[in-house]
Amino acid sequence: MIESEILENLPVDDSEALIELEERLSAHFGIKHEISNFDGNRAKYLAYASTMLSALDSFDVEYFSAYSMAEIRLFNAQEFYNFYTDIHFFITKLKLKCSRRRTQYSVALDDQEKKEIRNHVDSIREIILDSNLSEPKKERILKKLSSLQLEVDKNRTRLEVVADFATSLSHIARDTAHNGIKPVIDEIRPILEIFGASKASEEDTRQLPGPKKREKIEPPRKRLPPPEKFDDSEV
Repeated sequence: MIESEILENLPVDDSEALIELEERLSAHFGIKHEISNFDGNRAKYLAYASTMLSALDSFDVEYFSAYSMAEIRLFNAQEFYNFYTDIHFFITKLKLKCSRRRTQYSVALDDQEKKEIRNHVDSIREIILDSNLSEPKKERILKKLSSLQLEVDKNRTRLEVVADFATSLSHIARDTAHNGIKPVIDEIRPILEIFGASKASEEDTRQLPGPKKREKIEPPRKRLPPPEKFDDSEV
């Protein structure tokens, strides 16, 4: 029986959910790349295999459609190892796919850009704290600011977090402007401009042509030995 905690709070993205679920199951059942003492741990190995097959089936992964639950229940050590190898081949492909996608939908900020964003976030925080917004509304916005700050401190900032931040604060910008407080939009706009410029620069760099292929220089030709001197005395 699988504890419900293992299946809870998985990522929304299907690929990332499968990757994390496999890691949780491997840790829970103590599955390692070296399959040892299969008979002694058969129940754990088969529980791992049946749960993974159920998850793959629920995500409509056709690659594993050849496997059946009845077949898994009769696995021997070699058959389980083959299944486990197939799982990790598939998970590796998912990880590569997710890695490329994260790069596409994220941006790397330099230290100066991070500093400027922090300054704007701090300004927004002060505006919100000094406003006459309701406490629950203040609390929600402060959480969004903290989430953005944590994301900015990472090596790459996910653009979905930036979009969520901008969307959440858009109505607050109207509220603060109507209440005669310094418009929050004056602080939001430069944050978005920093992200936009940084991402555009990253895309431009990625599309630059590679260095020209250097022409090979022929090595110096081997010099022939000088001709021998002719000695008249030998004639």
